[in-house]
Amino acid sequence: MASLTLRKFSDQALLLLLALAFGVLALSMLGLYEYVGANQRSEIARDLGATLSQEQQRKLAVIDDQLDDLRRNLAFVSQIPPVNGMGRALRNGGVDPLDHTPRALWQQRLNEIITGFLRSKSSVFRFQLFEVTESGALEISHIEQNLAGQVRVVSTSATPGATLPVHVQQALELSPGESYLSPLTLSVVNGQPELPRRPVLDAAMAVRTADGRIFGAVVLALEARPFLERLGASETPGATTYLTSSGGHYLLHPDQRQTFGDRMGQPTQTWSADFESLGAGGPLPPMPGIGRVRQRSSAEVYYSTQHTLDLTPGTPGDDMDLHILVPERQIQELIASRIRPQLQWSLIVVLLFAGGLTAIYLRTLYARNRQTARQARNLGVLVDTMPIGMALMNENGRILQVNPSLCHLLQTAEIDLLGKNLDTLIPHALEPAAAHADGPGPHPHLAAPPSTQR
Repeated sequence: MASLTLRKFSDQALLLLLALAFGVLALSMLGLYEYVGANQRSEIARDLGATLSQEQQRKLAVIDDQLDDLRRNLAFVSQIPPVNGMGRALRNGGVDPLDHTPRALWQQRLNEIITGFLRSKSSVFRFQLFEVTESGALEISHIEQNLAGQVRVVSTSATPGATLPVHVQQALELSPGESYLSPLTLSVVNGQPELPRRPVLDAAMAVRTADGRIFGAVVLALEARPFLERLGASETPGATTYLTSSGGHYLLHPDQRQTFGDRMGQPTQTWSADFESLGAGGPLPPMPGIGRVRQRSSAEVYYSTQHTLDLTPGTPGDDMDLHILVPERQIQELIASRIRPQLQWSLIVVLLFAGGLTAIYLRTLYARNRQTARQARNLGVLVDTMPIGMALMNENGRILQVNPSLCHLLQTAEIDLLGKNLDTLIPHALEPAAAHADGPGPHPHLAAPPSTQR
């Protein structure tokens, strides 16, 4: 069986094969793009999930470390001798029955210890001791450190029977040794938020006598600004962190003007008012624990993680939600940057393949044209040497080529015959010969064109 070569195909067939090959290449490119894109999207989704998980764990570690340190400090101050001595003195008419130390001396010792404690603890700036009685509460010690680092003893002017702060009430309901952590809020001076803003978190613990009876509670106030600054710092490029209260108000926001907006007369600035949740979609496949949100003001879409922190389990209203956002636009740019090099190399391979096909096609056409030209030359030589007159005509009967025998027979130059219609030349040329012939018929030395009719 003869081997199959491109020369056996017609020009139309070659063009069809070339178009088919380019179509297959185009489909292959699309398939390659989808395959590479799907692989890169899956890989980026895994990377994003791991990165956001690590970022979340780092921030949760910051929160846990700070709160654990606060709980340890609270447990320490609740057990110092002046606190217990004041409790015994309050129950015994102002004198400690163990060593007959008057309450005033215990108060002096307490002030000295807490002053040194606050100076050594930059994260704690206020200490309070409350006495709890059947008729109400009484603040019996208040020591705080201002923003300049100066520690002072604040005179207590609370009246017997006053209502206990909410965080103290919550602490009294807990089991021995447990502490209550209040929601983050702003420090208040004379009924107004302290300026500059001073975020604060109060930790309270009940103080008990030797027989287990509650006589009061100690409170430490956490200076939360450094803690929030550490929380807001991100190791993930482009990521932003939000911390919201149980009501959705911002405790931490990239724009400091919106932080604690509910405390500054801007109650409408909440997470639900600024962001709307979106369903599955976007450039990445669904990822466990990661959702999508759209910022209403800018319409920008983010990938988001959310983690709820319960400061004191079992008590309502103290939850905080930690949100970490990464712009979807950044993910799309990352996908493009990863796919682009692979597609560039794939495109180079495809172009080389297409160039090879085109070269084969052109080489085939060139070989075919050379063969046709060689056959035409051979035919021309054959026609020129024929002893009979011959002419090559187009479909309209006009002469394209004549041999010398026809020019001699018609007594006409070749240039005068080209382009003429042979039917108009032959009758005129044969009239003298026809007059001397026995009858009508073709010239004995003129080859009539072969008829195409059957």
